[in-house]
Amino acid sequence: MAKAVLIMDMPECCADCQLADDDPSGLYCPPADDYYDGSDSSEDRASFCPLRELPERSDHPEHCDNGRFDAGWNACLDAIEGGVHEQEQSE
Repeated sequence: MAKAVLIMDMPECCADCQLADDDPSGLYCPPADDYYDGSDSSEDRASFCPLRELPERSDHPEHCDNGRFDAGWNACLDAIEGGVHEQEQSE
């Protein structure tokens, strides 16, 4: 099966998540197909949270590989983010 990536701001807690659905049983997390009631928490986000932060941009000394790794790594992050980083730099 093909994989997909959804780019969104990382919520600090389940209550701030754009994907959460509030119902009488608690906050429902459709991607995890589970309910969050506050008892299974890691820093106010459920331990089963499927969201993962993007890795940091790479900035190694140029003598490592003439910047080729950094260029490829950062270009990949730019493609995932839709050029967001480039737009922020130009503003």
